[in-house]
Amino acid sequence: SFQLFLFLPGFQIFAQFFLLILSVLLLAWPVLLVQSPRKPVLTLMRALKLTYVEGSGVSKWSVFFTLLTYQMALLTLISLINLGEISLVELDQRFSIPRALWVQSLTFAPFGIPVLCSQVIGWILLSVCSSTFAVFSTSFIFDIKISALKRISRIEILV
Repeated sequence: SFQLFLFLPGFQIFAQFFLLILSVLLLAWPVLLVQSPRKPVLTLMRALKLTYVEGSGVSKWSVFFTLLTYQMALLTLISLINLGEISLVELDQRFSIPRALWVQSLTFAPFGIPVLCSQVIGWILLSVCSSTFAVFSTSFIFDIKISALKRISRIEILV
């Protein structure tokens, strides 16, 4: 695949775009799989085609763009956390602190305390962001699914 990127340099953008769309569509698969675990292929197709939205009163485009917004917010937060990790390690250069005062080596690791602190803070923030994203997206998909079931049951009662 690396050779393909060399011959078609613009293809990388399209591949990233395709993977982003695919990941947005696949967000519903775990939720649908929990509801019907014996039909993984059927739930995969329902997730890719957004058929779980039908009957909920919400358009497929609205659901897709809401999930896309959640995912773009997550990717933005991940980029900001990575930028913060880099900035935290380079604070000595920004404030003209001597490097020997800033970097205290650890006896059990080949890196200093600022690197360890930035990594730990980054891991904690990434965990919080990822779990928040999982809760928001799962709740949204489950709410769409429940509202579709409620609308269908009301229609069946009326008939």
